[in-house]
Amino acid sequence: MLVPAAEWLANHVPSPPLTKMISEYLPSLPAKLKIQGRVLPPPTRIRAQLQKGVESRNNTIHVGSAAPSVKDIEELLLSIRDLLYLFDLYCGFEWALEKIREEVKEAMIVESQLERPIMLVQRS
Repeated sequence: MLVPAAEWLANHVPSPPLTKMISEYLPSLPAKLKIQGRVLPPPTRIRAQLQKGVESRNNTIHVGSAAPSVKDIEELLLSIRDLLYLFDLYCGFEWALEKIREEVKEAMIVESQLERPIMLVQRS
C-alpha cells in the first residue's frame, strides 16, 4: 500500500452522500461496457428517489417520523433495481440494458443527449 494511512481514513471517515457518488464519481470509473462511449450517471429521477429514500430512512430512524408509504417504498426499490442493472451493464453484462425500465432509459437519453437507440460500446 502506497499510503498506509489511507486504509485508516477509508475505515473511519464518513463516505460522501450516495447521490453525489453516483452522479460525480461513477462516470469517472472504468467500465467494460459504455453507453455511446460514456459511463453515465443514473438519471435525475433515480438519484431523486435514492435521496428521498435516504432522507426517509433518516427521518424514520432518527426523528421518529412515520414510515414511508408502500407506494414510496415500491418506487424506491424499482429505482434501486434500475441502478443495480446499470452497474451490471457497466460490468459488461449486455442483458442488463433490457432490464432497465423504459422510462429510465428514456430519461438517460434525454438528460445525456444520446442518440437513439442506446448503443453499447465495449471498452478497449
